[in-house]
Amino acid sequence: MRSEDIEKFWEESVSKELNENKKESGEKYKRVLNAAIKIFSKRGFAGSRTSEIAKEADVAEGTIFRYFPKKEDILMEMIIPLVIKFYRPILLEKNRKILEKSKKESITELLETIFKERYHLIDENMDILKILCIEALYNKDIRTLFTEKISEDILNLGLGVVEAQKEQGEVRDIESKQILRAGMSMLIGYILLNRFVPSFFKSEPEEDFKVLVDILINGIGSKKETKSEK
Repeated sequence: MRSEDIEKFWEESVSKELNENKKESGEKYKRVLNAAIKIFSKRGFAGSRTSEIAKEADVAEGTIFRYFPKKEDILMEMIIPLVIKFYRPILLEKNRKILEKSKKESITELLETIFKERYHLIDENMDILKILCIEALYNKDIRTLFTEKISEDILNLGLGVVEAQKEQGEVRDIESKQILRAGMSMLIGYILLNRFVPSFFKSEPEEDFKVLVDILINGIGSKKETKSEK
C-alpha cells in the first residue's frame, strides 16, 4: 500500500472517530472484519487469503470486495481505529489540559489509573496489536504511520506528565525518559507474562496494579537500618 493511501485512511478514520453522528457498520461488515482479525492473527497478513476470511465470516468472497476493494484495505480498517483509540485523548484534548488534570492527582492515583486503562485497552485488542506489530516489522509505511502519528506524540505527552509530577515533588529528579520507559516496561511486561504464563501469575489485575505502582515508586529494596542508626 502506498504512503498516500495510508495517509488517506488515517485522515478519514480520524474524522469518523471525532464525528459523534457516525453510522454503525452493517452486520456482514463486522463479521468480515472480525474474521479477518482472527485469520490475520493466526496466519499473518501475507499468508492469509480472502477466501479464508469469507469462509470464517460465512459470507461470499464477493461480499468482502464490496466492502474492501483490496486486502490491504482490511488491514488498514482494523489497525487504524485501534491506533486512534490510543491517540484519542490527544485528538480531543490539548496537551495542556491533560497535564493540568495530572497535577490534580497523586502520583499513585495517576499511575494506577493509567495502568488500568491501558491494560484493558491492550488486553481487549491483543489480536489486532499482534497483527500491527508483525506487519510493522515488514511494512515501512505502517511502521512510519505508527511512529509518526502515535508514538512520538504519546511519548511526549507521557514525558509532560512525568515533568508535571516532578514539579509537584511527587517524583525523584531522574531522567524523565528513564521513568517513562520503566513504567511502560512494567505494564507491557505484566501483560505479556499474563498472556504467556497465566497459570503462574494467576491474580487479579486491579490488585496487581497497586503492587506494580508501589514497586515503581518505592522500589523493591527493604528499608534496613544504617550503621549510624544502630
